[in-house]
Amino acid sequence: MILNDINLDNRANKYIGEVLSYETLMSNKIQEMVSVDDRSVKTYLPEGALLDQSYMFKQGGILRGGQNFEIMTCEVKGHKLISVPTLTDFLVEYIFRTINESDNSFCVFDDLMVSPGEQELNRFNETYFEVEGEIYHIVSKTNLNKELLRRIVFAVNLNWHFLCVISSTKDYMALHEKKWIKNDFDKLFTNITDLIVGAYDGEGFLFCDT
Repeated sequence: MILNDINLDNRANKYIGEVLSYETLMSNKIQEMVSVDDRSVKTYLPEGALLDQSYMFKQGGILRGGQNFEIMTCEVKGHKLISVPTLTDFLVEYIFRTINESDNSFCVFDDLMVSPGEQELNRFNETYFEVEGEIYHIVSKTNLNKELLRRIVFAVNLNWHFLCVISSTKDYMALHEKKWIKNDFDKLFTNITDLIVGAYDGEGFLFCDT
């Protein structure tokens, strides 16, 4: 199958605004740094997807239930075609290539499923940190691998919420502490290059040009 990039109109911008309205430190900072209303937004969907449902962001089934989308091919950031088994794996590949191509890029994910001190966090000791009682994950070149990215995406991708950003700054500091202060956390969002939110009941993603 081929993944096609589909440009979306301002209905997508409105939906992203709704995702960001779920109040967290990360959502608030993104809204402070990026005006999503006038940004271009696109999604990636395979041939055979129900394109007439491409604006039904809160509804699943766009991949046409029962059809086999286990193996798809796509082009990511100008590279040759690659095979990915799911749309989640496409996102993993997108994030991996973006970080790998820049010395200063990293990805931050919010995690609404766990609270500080929960045992589940032991599975993500390489990536998680806490800011004022909220849990986040960060992946940079220092801990970049596809399986780790895949585990994070599967863990934090809820059918009603998924949010991550790719950012790039020379001021990025290596993650040493598990508890961050807000001022240090805010520095992660000074140069957002990609804003990505979940859509289609967890089946796909919207990519906002920042």
